[in-house]
Amino acid sequence: MLWLFVLAGGTGLLLGLWLRRVVLVLVASGLFVVPAIVAMTLAQWPLLTAVAYAYALIGTLQLGYLAGLMLARAGSRAQARDLLSPE
Repeated sequence: MLWLFVLAGGTGLLLGLWLRRVVLVLVASGLFVVPAIVAMTLAQWPLLTAVAYAYALIGTLQLGYLAGLMLARAGSRAQARDLLSPE
């Protein structure tokens, strides 16, 4: 399941860097949560554990999104500062 957390964090980071759309984060959350819960319950995991992992996946995705958003903002500020500074 570690690969799923890495995938969720990476997806959130890319969404934050490139797209900056909150609606897409909600869609990506659904795309991660529903298959994860189904796969875990089919693998005989307890339902409460599957839901807890789903919440952790959503948190990882959203933290990755916020990190990507902050990196994108920092990059745009640095470009604006470089354009406005006299040489």
